[in-house]
Amino acid sequence: MRKHAALLGALLLAVLPACPSHPRAPRVAPAADVTVPIEGAIRGVAATSGLQFAAVEANPSDHASALRAFRGVAEAWHGDIAGSAGPIAATDKLVVATSVVGAGSQLDGAAVRGEPAAAIRAFDATSGAVKWTRVFDSTEWALATSIAVAGDGVIVGGTFGGTLRAGKHVVSSAGGS
Repeated sequence: MRKHAALLGALLLAVLPACPSHPRAPRVAPAADVTVPIEGAIRGVAATSGLQFAAVEANPSDHASALRAFRGVAEAWHGDIAGSAGPIAATDKLVVATSVVGAGSQLDGAAVRGEPAAAIRAFDATSGAVKWTRVFDSTEWALATSIAVAGDGVIVGGTFGGTLRAGKHVVSSAGGS
């Protein structure tokens, strides 16, 4: 019996150093660093599993911005954003950009009211094709200040003064904002 105990002890001493002292959690490989030189003021960024997006205001005096999509460092596509670009959000199917536009601007054939107004434009995430545009304008002003993914769509947050018009929906503010 002593012989078996000594053999078992020797076997345990040989095996125990190979066992970790505590269980190890699965490890995720670190993300690769990607540096993309972009000219203009970056107003919003988002990413999906295969693409990175940047809303870029090329020149504030031109009131023109762009949504640019990248695969690594190569530009995959770009699309126009009216006005001054703001926050963006992305799903695997859509990239949605917010912007500030001025009164009298034309978006998809409709005149914008309010100074300023908020414009929301959705692009197909893989091709850059414009899917839809929505204007949130007001008798005073409207700003889109945040955006978040919600399932396959997005939620847009913001502030406004006066009476807000979002498509066929009208809402009045209680006290200016």
